[in-house]
Amino acid sequence: NQMARDGFLIQEAYRGLRVADIEADSLLEIARVRVALDTEAISEILADQSGQRMAVLEAAWRKFEKATAGSDPLALHEAHVEFHRGIWEAADNYLLMRIWPVMEAQMTIVLAYDQFTRTNPARAHAIHAALMRAIRTGDPAQIRTALDVHTMDSAQELALLAPGSAE
Repeated sequence: NQMARDGFLIQEAYRGLRVADIEADSLLEIARVRVALDTEAISEILADQSGQRMAVLEAAWRKFEKATAGSDPLALHEAHVEFHRGIWEAADNYLLMRIWPVMEAQMTIVLAYDQFTRTNPARAHAIHAALMRAIRTGDPAQIRTALDVHTMDSAQELALLAPGSAE
């Protein structure tokens, strides 16, 4: 029931449960909101003159790198979600953490679909490494470009693969 409430499963009368489909428009909406919220989180991390927030992000990055060295799809998925949670946690923003569970549920659906349709741990690592490099520069334009490549480009690629998309 909780998975159905979170949108992972669809309850159908007299049929039971099935995995939720992902619509192309939903993928793109989630990606746009993620870019906006991730941009805010990263801005708050970089605004911290003490460097403590960046240290929290670097720790999340190290955990992600360690987890992506393996080949277990579930571990890779969990590491991916945890890395993004780490960005929001590093921002130390009350509201971001309050809305994280909603975003996490949506991300879980999208990431599971992504892993199912195009498993490529090396690609995932490379995109995240580019994002971290951009964050370390502190340059908003580089960060925005890296977020667009990481989130928007990926969502657009997935949208083309989603059920009901125009091919």
